[in-house]
Amino acid sequence: MNNNINDPLLFSLPDGDSVAVIPWGYVVDKLAPVCNQITESITTGNEALLEIDTKLTEFVSE
Repeated sequence: MNNNINDPLLFSLPDGDSVAVIPWGYVVDKLAPVCNQITESITTGNEALLEIDTKLTEFVSE
């Protein structure tokens, strides 16, 4: 069994050929840092928008 996420998965095809593909764990490992940065950026943006909304609500109520 393949335990390393960097090791390709090897498939033998019916016509005698074989193919090596990257495993899903490798894809997730490479995309996770990028997705985490995007999520953090969106969270920060949402917090700033919430602060703006709170201030605008205060101004309107005055």
